[in-house]
Amino acid sequence: MAKPTEPAPFVGHLDHLRDARRQTDEAVRLLGNAHKHANEALGMTWQLVFDHLSHCEMTELADINTIAGVIFKLAQSAHRLKTMEQETRDYEEQLSAHRAAAERARNVLAQNPGLPTEIREQLERELNLMS
Repeated sequence: MAKPTEPAPFVGHLDHLRDARRQTDEAVRLLGNAHKHANEALGMTWQLVFDHLSHCEMTELADINTIAGVIFKLAQSAHRLKTMEQETRDYEEQLSAHRAAAERARNVLAQNPGLPTEIREQLERELNLMS
């Protein structure tokens, strides 16, 4: 029996998803510890600002505005960093869940050798997308 083929737009979509997954995996692998260093740098910057505030007298409104602007930027950076950390954790949890589901499905396939070849091949293709 002839092997079923997917429509070209669907294959293109699957290729796009595979590429996006590979790029995301690579970015997470390369930048996994970057947030740790960013968090440390942010902490040191906060310490510098507070040291400056505790050791100098600000009499000019421009000085107060400058420090307020720095504090505002630091707060924004801290928020973005925490958001990125949460998104990374969410991605890792989702990836782990997908891999576990794919492994369970492979085990079910292995325990049911009587499935028709077409169905087995289609399920294997779909499972390869998940892992």
